Amino acid sequence: MAPSKKHKRPRRGCVQELARLLVDGKRTVIVTGAGISVASGVRPFRGPNGIWNSSLSSRSTRAAFVKSPQEWYNNFWIPTFSSSLENRKPNAGHEAIHEIMRTCSNVSLVTQNIDGLHPTIFAKNRVMEAHGRLGWYKCVPFEDDDDVSQEENIDSDDDEDEDRLVHLGHRRHSRALRRAYYESIKTEKEYNYSGESEDSSSTELSRSSSNTARIPCRYELVDAIPLNQVQPPSVRPALLGNGPLRSIPRCPSCHAPCAPLALLFDEAYHSHDAYQFERIENLLEHAQVLVFVGTSFQGGVRLTQVALEHARKSGLDVFNFNIYDRVQQSSEFRVQNVLGPAQETLVKLQQAVQELHAERQERKVVFGKEVVIYTNGNKRRRGKREKDLKRV
Repeated sequence: MAPSKKHKRPRRGCVQELARLLVDGKRTVIVTGAGISVASGVRPFRGPNGIWNSSLSSRSTRAAFVKSPQEWYNNFWIPTFSSSLENRKPNAGHEAIHEIMRTCSNVSLVTQNIDGLHPTIFAKNRVMEAHGRLGWYKCVPFEDDDDVSQEENIDSDDDEDEDRLVHLGHRRHSRALRRAYYESIKTEKEYNYSGESEDSSSTELSRSSSNTARIPCRYELVDAIPLNQVQPPSVRPALLGNGPLRSIPRCPSCHAPCAPLALLFDEAYHSHDAYQFERIENLLEHAQVLVFVGTSFQGGVRLTQVALEHARKSGLDVFNFNIYDRVQQSSEFRVQNVLGPAQETLVKLQQAVQELHAERQERKVVFGKEVVIYTNGNKRRRGKREKDLKRV
C-alpha cells in the first residue's frame, strides 16, 4: 500500500531510543495486529477497505458456527478469509521484525494475526500466534461446553492466582478441561499444566471431577488439524475458496465439525493450547518494553487492552507503530507514537538496531597491556595488545 502524503516521517529520536533499548538487552515484547500485513495484500479490520462491519462481531462467533457450520463457512468465513491464504508473502515490516529478533535474543513476538506471515523459525517461546492461524483447524464437539456454559467461556480477572500481574486467560477453566483429557489418556502423572506439583487435595479433586467430565478430543484442546487431514477430502478445495462447501468439514479423530483454528469473538484464550495464553501472560509480566505494531486499541481487543493496562500500571516504556490509532500518554504513562506504514517505520528501526549493534561489536577499550573486547556491554574475551590494534 502506497504511503499517504498525510503520514509524517517518524521522529528519528523515537526510533533511535527504541533501538538502544533493544540492543541494551531490555526484555521486549512486540505485539502486532492486522496493520502490519496490509502491504502484503491482507485486508485490515479497520480503516479504508477494512472488513469490520456491524455483522462481523455476531457472525465471527462459535455460537454462529455451531448453529449451522456449512452455512457459516459458505456465507461468512470462506468469502471473508479464504483469500488471505492466496499468494501472500511477508512484507518489509515482517522481515524487519525477523531481523531484529535475530540480532536481539531479548525480543519476543506476540501476533494477533492469523495470516501466518511472521516467520516462526525461532523457539516457540519467542513467537506466539495468540489468535491462531489460517489453514489449521480445531474440532467443536457436539456437546459444546464453550457454547453451553458462557460463564466458563469468559476470560475474566476472577480467577485463581489473583496475585499474578497479567490476566489474559482463565487458568482454572483451562486446567479443568485439560485434566479430563490427560486423565483419559492416562498421562496425568507425566503432565502438569501449571508447571507446579499438585497437593493431595487438588489431585483428589481432579480425580473426582473427571468421573463425570466429558472426555475432550485431542483436536478440541491440544493439537491442530492441518488442512490435508480434514475430512472428507472433498471439502479441502472449498476451504481454500475453490467452490462452495457441500458438506461439513469434520475432525479425523472424533468426526465432530471442524472450525478454523482462530480465536472467535465469543471464545476464550484458554479454549485451545494453540493460543498459548499462559506463555503470553508470562512474557508481558516480565517485559520491560512493549512495542505495538498496526494494532487497534478499540472494539474489545482483549490482548492489546490487557497489555496496555499492564504497561500503565508497571511504568513500562511503550512504543506504538501505527497509522490511525494513537495512544495518549499521561503523567503516569510514557508512550511514543511512531506514525507511518509499518513496512517503512519498522525498516528504519531495524536499520538503527543493526547500526548500533555493529558499533558495539566493534568497540574496543584498551587497558594497559591488555585488550578487553566488549559485546553488548559485556566482556567477551581478553588478549595481549597487538601493534595493529587501533583504539576506538
